[in-house]
Amino acid sequence: MRFLFLFLFTNTLNANAQHWNLTQLQTLPIKTSNNAVCEGFVGDTAFVYSFAGIDSSKIYAGIHLNSFRLNLTTSQWQTIPSLPDTMGKIACAASRIKDTIYIIGGYHVLANTNEISSNKVHRYNIITNQFMNDGSNSILPIDDQVQCVYKDSLIYIVTGWSNTANVANVQVYNPKLNNWQTATAMPNNNTYKSFGASGTIIGDTLYFLGGASSGAGFTAQTVLRKGYIDPANPLQITWSFINPNVKAYRSACTSIGNNIYWLGGSEITYNYNGIAYNGSGGVSPSNKSRRLTSIWDFDITNNLPMDLRGVAKINDSTIIIVGGMNSNQLVTNQVLKLKNISSASTAMYERKNNFELNVFPNPVTDRLYLHIDKNAIVTILNAQSTVLSIHKNTKSVDMSMWQAGVYFIKVEHQNSIMIKKIIKIDD
Repeated sequence: MRFLFLFLFTNTLNANAQHWNLTQLQTLPIKTSNNAVCEGFVGDTAFVYSFAGIDSSKIYAGIHLNSFRLNLTTSQWQTIPSLPDTMGKIACAASRIKDTIYIIGGYHVLANTNEISSNKVHRYNIITNQFMNDGSNSILPIDDQVQCVYKDSLIYIVTGWSNTANVANVQVYNPKLNNWQTATAMPNNNTYKSFGASGTIIGDTLYFLGGASSGAGFTAQTVLRKGYIDPANPLQITWSFINPNVKAYRSACTSIGNNIYWLGGSEITYNYNGIAYNGSGGVSPSNKSRRLTSIWDFDITNNLPMDLRGVAKINDSTIIIVGGMNSNQLVTNQVLKLKNISSASTAMYERKNNFELNVFPNPVTDRLYLHIDKNAIVTILNAQSTVLSIHKNTKSVDMSMWQAGVYFIKVEHQNSIMIKKIIKIDD
């Protein structure tokens, strides 16, 4: 196997930035890597999900369909129904839209070492804790793809490996209509085409970094690609790239406020067993957190694994990484909670905080949930600072009838105030 926000890029590096506080959570029931990871919410309870992957044997027979969810309130893992496919699968990706997680693509490895890319769309209902019938098959079977959600309504599948080669295709899945359409393809060359890259969408711009190119040795790529999505026609994309000379293969990607982070992964490309394609032997994690703002920041963070296929984003400052490979290609069951400490995220103002506030989901379509560890007064304001509602000791706010736009939530406890920006989008 082979924007609403504009980043003004300069090829400047800062190797001294500290991005995250890491803590260990309850370990996954099995050691697994190359598993699809996503978040979900049931009322005010947050969950972390892991779907499929490869176990510590790192052989084709160890590729599985096991699925689990972690209750962040009880700190307990639960075995949930296995991914509904015919045989084990790796390199798929999971995306959440509202109360459904969509696990798309991936590949199977046969006993004769042949590999088959998948066109499956598995749909998992967060509320019922069950898989629904599969969605419509993707136009192209795909694995190791870049997978991003646009405006909580469309899932973009960009490049990836399709059975025999990298492809330049952009496939767009509409969960509401359960259909696929083709968006503007990328240029058909190794600058853009990739497998094992990762990215995200901020505003109307899709960003993805790194991955592996086709050709001898599957060279690690160093390019950041940008696709501007026309909001009037989301199938029209204008592609461009820059080369910051930053490598990120099978790293996790997330956005915090206006910043994009690529977490962990490696700087050498490798097969599913962790052995380098270039013949140099076993690959080690990079242990890097890479941040794109107006410059590139690098933070050498120990214990960030490689072989990642997504993160669970719990709120606007906290993400969770599940499994992966550590040094010496050891498959792990570790679960890392990463608390962002290097950006203000969507918090526009903080003063003398002696309480913790988490709000989710953000963007929100209907009900906004709040985790506040103290009794507090909650005030909702619009972009013009007009007070819309006031609540005392509430755990949720109904925003379903409000217009799409920017709002602010102000939480007051004793002499401390925290204000966070909330994006309301239409259902």
